[in-house]
Amino acid sequence: MISIIEKIRDWYFNPYSKTKWGLLPLLLDEKKIMLSLSPKSGSLFGVSWFFYQANLWQDVKEHPKWAHHYRQEVYYKSPGYPASYRHFFASPETYTKIKLVRNPYSRAVSSYIHALRTPEILYRDTRNKFTATEFSFETFLAEVEKLGTRSCDVHYRTQTHEFERNSNWDYQHIVQLESAFKDIPKLEKIYDLKTSPLENFRESEHNSRRKKSGKNYVGSTVFSSGYIKHSPYPYFYNTELAQKVQELYAEDFRNFGYSTAIELPYATN
Repeated sequence: MISIIEKIRDWYFNPYSKTKWGLLPLLLDEKKIMLSLSPKSGSLFGVSWFFYQANLWQDVKEHPKWAHHYRQEVYYKSPGYPASYRHFFASPETYTKIKLVRNPYSRAVSSYIHALRTPEILYRDTRNKFTATEFSFETFLAEVEKLGTRSCDVHYRTQTHEFERNSNWDYQHIVQLESAFKDIPKLEKIYDLKTSPLENFRESEHNSRRKKSGKNYVGSTVFSSGYIKHSPYPYFYNTELAQKVQELYAEDFRNFGYSTAIELPYATN
C-alpha cells in the first residue's frame, strides 16, 4: 500500500496531473490559506478573489489576457509557487483550507455551454469519437456518462477531486457559489483579510450569455457550437435528466451539501 507520504511526494513532483486536482490549489502563505477550485464552479470568481487578497489584482488587470491566463502563465510558473506547494503539503494542518463549489445542476449546464464553445475538448476527450458540432444537453450528458465523471475533462468532472477522494482531506470552509456574496465577507473578517469588491469579480467575457427568463424545456434542443444565448439552467431539465445528473454527480451533492430537489419552472402539460 502506498503511504500518504509517498502520495504527497508523487503529487508534488507531478503537480500538473489533471487526474488529481480540478485546478491546482491557490496558496496565500502569509495568511496560511489554501483555496481549492474546480472549472465551471465559479473558478474565475474564486481566482479573482484570491489574487485580490494576494495583492496581485493590479497585475492581473494589466495582464494581456485574463485571470485564468495569469494563474497559468504567471502564478503557477513563478519561482515561489513550487516552494509554497511544498510548504503546504509539508504541514497542511497549519493552513485554513477553503473550497468553492457550485450546485451540480447549474454546473452541469455550464459544462454543456462550455462544450458548445469548445467542442474540440469533447472531441479530444472521446478520442475523436464524438464529432458533432450541434448537440443537446441530453446528448452531452450521455457522452459524459460514457467518459466517466472521475476521469473526463476537468470542465465536466466531479468537483470532488481525486486527491480528496484518496486521502484524509478536510476543509474548514465549503463556500457554495450561490451564497458566496454572503459567506466570503464573513471569512474576510474571521481571517483578517481585505474587504474585497466582489462585484468586480462576477462578470467577464468568460461567462455565458444567459437570458433572464425562459419559457420551455430545452434539454433536448440541439444547439450549434459557439456562444449561445440560453435559458436559466432549470429549463434544461426534465425528471429524467435531473435523475441523470444526480447519478453522475452524486459525490458532489453529498459532499457539498446540495439538495437533489429541483423545481421545473416551465409548463409540463
